[in-house]
Amino acid sequence: MIGDLIHMFFPEVCLACRAAVPPKGELLCLRCELDLPFALVPSGPQFVERVFWGRLPLTSAWSWLRFRKDNRARDLMHALKYGGDPKVVRAVGRRFGRDLARLSPSTLPDVLVPVPLHPRKLRIRGYNQAEMIALGIGDELELPVDPGMLWRKRHRKSLTRLSRTDRYEQIQQGYRMNPARNPHGLHCCLVDDVITTGATIEACGSLLLESGAPYLSVASLAYAEKMF
Repeated sequence: MIGDLIHMFFPEVCLACRAAVPPKGELLCLRCELDLPFALVPSGPQFVERVFWGRLPLTSAWSWLRFRKDNRARDLMHALKYGGDPKVVRAVGRRFGRDLARLSPSTLPDVLVPVPLHPRKLRIRGYNQAEMIALGIGDELELPVDPGMLWRKRHRKSLTRLSRTDRYEQIQQGYRMNPARNPHGLHCCLVDDVITTGATIEACGSLLLESGAPYLSVASLAYAEKMF
């Protein structure tokens, strides 16, 4: 009864459309659950793998949603990025992890490595969204998360005026390995919120492989469908 009273005055809302949801810890209303463009497929290669063919030797690549400007995934990603609640982002990561577990992947990684955030942005936002997603996935799949494996060494300005090659070079120079970490022998899985061109994943993944990681996988909450 107390829970019902709390829900009456402070109703839980859907992350995507802000409509009220039952007080059962649900993240999405039924309408958005049905409308969300889920990307995980039960068998065969995942669609997002195609962007890295010829760029990174990946063991697996998973994205939970297909992101476009005209679908519910955009609303959800906007709420997660600007909502300012790391617990909610981690909860969505857990949901991603549950759906991923249903795929029964043959090879799980040894460690989840979130794409790092520059300290300046981290101070402004208060948390690294990729890290929260990784922690949520780790909760469900019982995998360790190492947010300190990679460092962001440069605060990146807008790259929209640069060519694809120059943009990649700028991104590649913005990351480095933590010298106190050794990924040798570990199957690492890079985790990010949204994959667009794949340049960030390519730069970070190359560092892990060059530093001794024998296997590399990728997990993102969404991928920008128009890019692929």
